[in-house]
Amino acid sequence: MNEVTVSGLVAKSDLRYTGAGTPVLKLRLAGTSEDRPHFLDVTVLGEQAERLADNALGKVLLVKGTVTQRKGQKGTFTNVLARSLRVVPSAQVAEEREAASVNDFTGFGFLAQDPEVRANGKLLRLRVAFNRRTKDGGSEAVFLPVDIWEGGEAFRSLKKGDQVYIEGSLRARTYTTASGEKRFELYVAPRTIRPVAWAGGQEGATTAPKEDKKEVLEEFPEDPPF
Repeated sequence: MNEVTVSGLVAKSDLRYTGAGTPVLKLRLAGTSEDRPHFLDVTVLGEQAERLADNALGKVLLVKGTVTQRKGQKGTFTNVLARSLRVVPSAQVAEEREAASVNDFTGFGFLAQDPEVRANGKLLRLRVAFNRRTKDGGSEAVFLPVDIWEGGEAFRSLKKGDQVYIEGSLRARTYTTASGEKRFELYVAPRTIRPVAWAGGQEGATTAPKEDKKEVLEEFPEDPPF
């Protein structure tokens, strides 16, 4: 399970269509939360995408949705799939300062690998598989890094397959691959991490989903060059 509530100013907007004619609106939201800027990509589907497309730029949106991933020719793309959203009227932005600077992530997930110690022991990175519901009633795993800069020692004993409950915020970073390509990655900056013990020791309950390394092309237009 993963749930996201985020807000920000629409800095970039790009409307495209799938081969079946479904409108897909790609937005980049720029906001501030916990005194830090955040830049997040949001996907809006269907009629709502077309209604927003012409006048989204410069508007402040409050979005509720879930983190989703897909694989394409240029790598794995991670963004927020909007389930509902509202435009914060410009006259209310100053009054709704809290609503215009929201970045909340909540999720249950399994560790996809053992914790990784980085930055000379200052950073503990968890790679967590969060399930999300799909339109057909199934589920799929979304793999996100969770970076712990303070208090990471308490979680070093976790191991692959352990389940955790996490509250925090979504952050984005860019990095350069060995081939010189720039990539954009979402990760979770946690506020709360709580290991979850399964009652009864049900068989298979702590089995982490396997991350599919194969290239899978979905029927979505290529991501805009944000």
